[in-house]
Amino acid sequence: MLFNVMLKNIFYINKNRVNSLPVLVFIFVIVFTDAVKAEEQPAVRDATITENTIEQYLEEIHRLEVTYGPHHEAIGENLISLSKLYEAQGDKLKKHETLEQALQIHRLNYGLHNKEQLPIIEQLIANNIDLQNWEALDRNYDYLYWIHRRIYGVDSLELLPVLNRVLEWKLKVVKEGLFGNPDIMNLQVVKLTRKVKKIRNLHLGESSPLLKRTVFY
Repeated sequence: MLFNVMLKNIFYINKNRVNSLPVLVFIFVIVFTDAVKAEEQPAVRDATITENTIEQYLEEIHRLEVTYGPHHEAIGENLISLSKLYEAQGDKLKKHETLEQALQIHRLNYGLHNKEQLPIIEQLIANNIDLQNWEALDRNYDYLYWIHRRIYGVDSLELLPVLNRVLEWKLKVVKEGLFGNPDIMNLQVVKLTRKVKKIRNLHLGESSPLLKRTVFY
C-alpha cells in the first residue's frame, strides 16, 4: 500500500517533468515515518490495556478488602491474576510481592499443608531465579520440601522428586558460592543426601527400575 502511494507520486512528478529527487526524498520520509508509527501503535495500545486492567484488579482487591476483610479468598485469586499482568510488563519485583501476598492469604484460608499452594510456590521459585534472589529462592525450596513432608510423610517415596530438586539447588549454591556460609550449606547437603538414600533403601532397593529414574548423590 505504501509503495503504491510512492509509485503514484513518482509517476505524477515524472509526467510533469519536475526535478524529482528532493520531492522523492520528502515523500519517502513521510511514508516511512507513518509506517513506523503504524507499527508502534499496537504496542502502545497493548500497554494501555494492561495498565487499565491492572487498575481494575487493584480496585477490585480494594473493594474486597473493604467489604470482606484483607484475607478473603477472592483477594488471593485476584492477586494471582494480577501477578500475571506484572509478568507481562516485565515487573518481576511487583510480581514477587503480589505472589507473596497471595500465598499468605491462601495459607490463612486453606491451611499451611494444602497442595493448592504449590503452584504459587513454583511461580515464586521461577520468579526468584529470574531475579537472582538466591536467599529468597533458598527459602522457597525449603518451604517446598517442608510442605511435601507434611503432605506425604517424612519418609515417603513421593518426597524423592522434590528432595532431588532441593539437593541440586543446595549443591549449586555450594559449587558457585551464591550466598551464605558454605559450611552450613554443606551440612544441609549431607542431611539431604542421607534422606534420599534412606528413602531409596526403604522403598526401592538396589534392583528396582524406579531407581534409574531418580538422581542420587
